[in-house]
Formats: sequence, C-alpha cells, structure tokens
Amino acid sequence: MAFDRRDFLKLAASAGLLVAGPPLARHARASERYVGPFWVTIHARGGWDPTLLCDPKGRADENAEAPVNMFFQDQIEQVGAFQVPPIEGHREFFERYQNELLVLNGVNIGTNSHDTGERVVWSGATNNNMPALAAMIAASKLDAYAPPIAFLTNGGYESTGALVAPTRIPSVDALAELAYPHRLDASNADSSLFTEATRQRIADAQEGRLDRLRRHATLPRERRAMNTLYQARASENELQLLTERLPSTLDNSNNALIRQAQVAVAAFSAGLTVSANLSIGGFDTHGNHDASHTPRMQMIVQAIDFLMQEADAAGIADQLY
Repeated sequence: MAFDRRDFLKLAASAGLLVAGPPLARHARASERYVGPFWVTIHARGGWDPTLLCDPKGRADENAEAPVNMFFQDQIEQVGAFQVPPIEGHREFFERYQNELLVLNGVNIGTNSHDTGERVVWSGATNNNMPALAAMIAASKLDAYAPPIAFLTNGGYESTGALVAPTRIPSVDALAELAYPHRLDASNADSSLFTEATRQRIADAQEGRLDRLRRHATLPRERRAMNTLYQARASENELQLLTERLPSTLDNSNNALIRQAQVAVAAFSAGLTVSANLSIGGFDTHGNHDASHTPRMQMIVQAIDFLMQEADAAGIADQLY
C-alpha cells in the first residue's frame, strides 16, 4: 500500500496519541471484526547490510582497494527510483513493488550495541521497556475494537510497555487446543466433552458472572482486568475462525518468515489481529559476510513477496502496511 513519509509520521503520531488516552471499556465492540489497516514489521536481527538490498555501492574495477561490495558498479541496476544490486530475485522484487515501496536510507541509530540498536529502531528510544511501534499501533485500536490477538509477535524486539498483550502462536496444534478446549481431541469435532446445550449453558453462566463483575468494577485497573478476562472468555469462536483461515499445511522451507506470514495473514483476514511482528536471525555476520548475508537478504525479499501475494489472495492487500 503506497504512502509517503508524511503519512507514516501522521499515523505514528496518531497511534501515540490514542495510546495515551484514558482507558475505556473495551468489550462493547468485541463482536465486531477488525477490518484494517493491518501492519507488519520484520525484525532482521543483527547488523544487516543495506548495500545488499537497497543501497548498493559496487566497485569500479578489480583493482579497487577494500571495496564495500564485490560486484561492479556497472552491474547495479536502476528500477524506478531504486538502485538494485545484482542479486538473484532483487530486480524482480523491485520491479513488482516499486510503486508501493518507501525506502528510508541512511538512518543513524547512534549505537553499535545490538540490544540498544533494536530499541532505537523499533521504539525510537534507548530506554528499556519502551513499546515497539507494532505494539503501539495494536494498542491504539483497543478502545474501539477488542481483537483477541491484537499484537501477534514472533520474537525480536517485542516490548509492549504494558499497552497490549503480546500473543505468540508456537504451533498450529497448540492453536487448535486453545480454539477447541471442550474437545478431547482438538482435531475431532465428535470428541466434545459436552452436548451443545450444556456448552451454551456454561457460556451463559460465564457471561452472567463477568457482567456482574464488570458492574461492580469502578477503578480503572479493575475495569481493565475485567475487560481482559472478558476478551479471553469471548475469544474461543474467534480462534476457531483463525484455525479455519490457516492453510491445511504451513510452509516447511528453511525460511521461517514465510510460515510466520501465513499465520499473520490468516489472523488479519479473520479480523483478530492489528499488527504482526515477524522475526528472523542470522544477520550478525562477522566473517564470510557476502556468502552468509546475501541468502538472508533473499529470504526477506521472498517473504515480503509471499506476504503480499497471500494478502492479495485474502483480499486485504490494500489494507496492509
């Protein structure tokens, strides 16, 4: 989805203002599905090299001393507004998405420390426990909606500053167990512990108890706790919807970002998630840099391409940042 730097800063600023607002009852619109916009951040852990993606330097000739890149300057291609290094898959990626990309090149994070650098990149501050951008964006929607998996994360810098609960989905099997707690076997619809009428009576009793607790909760902290409990109790059907949106089998290649993207798109299209943080390591290369780093860069390009194609198939690509 195309947007410029000014739009991005406006959105980020508005997210911060919403997060700073007073706590409101969050259960009122819990039945409404969140329909976007959706956000994805990708944490490429380590000191990754932009000259192998969007800022190639190249060398003038074979006699260049200590060149930044081993490929030659005349091998660098121009695709729209972007300079692209001669790495397999890069030119096709930039050709496909050149009109939907914004590259902020040369951002100075002011540190050589990995942990501090991660905080600066994702939160804008060096302080510990500052919330990541993805967490702030998810939290900004909680007063209007009650998505049960508002912030889906797969590692990397995922601090929330207690603004929103992070959700990690370790496996599809674990998700099924959560979605169908009344079954002996989550994959078997005929293994229910109760009849449907009994399940409904249990649900009605839980709903009544939560309503009574909410009516007697007067302090903001109590209200937030009650609303969190309400969301947890009310999310069973929504998690079932997520399991139905997931592919029957997840990608089993060596690119973990693709599996993470599959879960994220399913959660987005089910209306359960606002922002997802994907994560991949292997960028802290202290030796054999080009041979180790280049395929990791290709993994990111492949994963973003896959993510956008999945989002397009799910009908949410125009709502995805």
